[in-house]
Formats: sequence, structure tokens, C-alpha cells
Amino acid sequence: QQLFADFGDLLVRRFKEREESVKLDVFAAYRALLRHASILNSTEKSDSLPHSAETMSMETTPSLPGSPRLFRLPSLENRSSRIVSAIKRELGSRSVKTRVSAMSLLRELVVNLPSSLAFVVVEVMPGLYRGLADSSAQMKTETLLVLRGVIEHGGVATLRNYASDLIPRVLETADDKYYKITAESLRLCTSMLAAFGTDSGAGGTDIVAPMAASVHDVALRRLTAHDQDSKVKEAALECIGT
Repeated sequence: QQLFADFGDLLVRRFKEREESVKLDVFAAYRALLRHASILNSTEKSDSLPHSAETMSMETTPSLPGSPRLFRLPSLENRSSRIVSAIKRELGSRSVKTRVSAMSLLRELVVNLPSSLAFVVVEVMPGLYRGLADSSAQMKTETLLVLRGVIEHGGVATLRNYASDLIPRVLETADDKYYKITAESLRLCTSMLAAFGTDSGAGGTDIVAPMAASVHDVALRRLTAHDQDSKVKEAALECIGT
């Protein structure tokens, strides 16, 4: 917590740097701060927990779709509005490097803000739509990773509100020529199918039915193609099996 008290606000204020190289360094520093504080926070809390078999399982098992992160950063949650507002602005930058770096920072933020995901998604969804249609392959990939992070850290209910617009955009990226985008898109489709299929909220099953058929067609086409990268085929196979 002291790390954010000493450096968090200072770094967020530096998001407005005009010199791109400096701004990218600031983004990288804030990502490192998030990661480091998260590790320290989880270590402190795990040390205070009884080390039973159940606790050890909770600490080492990856998050499932729709499940919140076990450890949180309260000091980060208190500053979420300012941070998200700053990232939202940078996602609209003319510079590809700045947009990619801001999206990468957003991905780290999603992991550490499970209690504020609804607010985050509402604020940045226009930027995520633009990211899926961006001319930069790296930007598309980062956007897909952010969306998968939202699902895996408890944001399923919020994404359900955008499903009708989001799903067709995601499926378009599954037909991208670049194999990394295709593979990540198929992984996201797998997470979406699993999450919406088990979503107890209204409309969960209504979303899955039409989506499943479209996803199956895309995944099967990738799986049966002879010139596909192995990662794409693995993602397609997992998608079909969901």
C-alpha cells in the first residue's frame, strides 16, 4: 500500500507527458508498480492465512471464468476513477505505441480491480471496440487479452450487456490473417462461451445459442485448414470442445 501512497498518484499525473518516450516509460513503471504491489499484497495476506490444504489450493489455482481475484489492492480501488480516466484518454491517442501501452496497462488494471470491473468496462468499452478494429496487430491482441481478463476476473455480468455488439467484433478478429490475433480471439471465444453458458443472470443462455454456432464455424474452418499455425489449431480445438 505504501508504494501507491508514495508513487501511484505521481505516476498517474505523468500520464499526460508530451514526450512519447517518457510517457511509455511512465506506463511501464505503473505496470511494474501494479504487478509488484499485487505480489506483495498477496504474499502478506497469504502469510496471515492458515496454510490448510484448502487455502493452498486457493492460492495456487488460476482464476476461473467469472471468479474474482483472491487478493485486492484497496488503495488502487480508491483511485480507480482517475486511473481509468487517464487510460481512456490515451486509448484514443494517434500514436500506436501509446495506444498499445495504454491497453497493456488496462490489462494489468483489470487483474487488480475485480471489485470495480463494472465501472472499468463501461468507461473503456468504446476504446475496446476501437481496439478490436485497430490497424495494429499488437493493439488487437492486447484488446483481446483485456476482454479475456475481464471475463476471468468477474466481469461476465457486465459484458453480457454488450454481447450483441461485442460478439460479432470478436468473431471478425478470429478470421484475421495474423495467427496470434486468431489464436487469442479463439481463446476469448472459448472463455465467452464457458462464461455466458454458466452465467446465472438473465439472458446468459440466449447469448450462447447463436454465438455457439458462429464460433463453431470459425473454429472448425481454422482446425481443418492445412496451413494453420499449431497455436491456432490448439485454440480452435479447445473452442470446439467447449
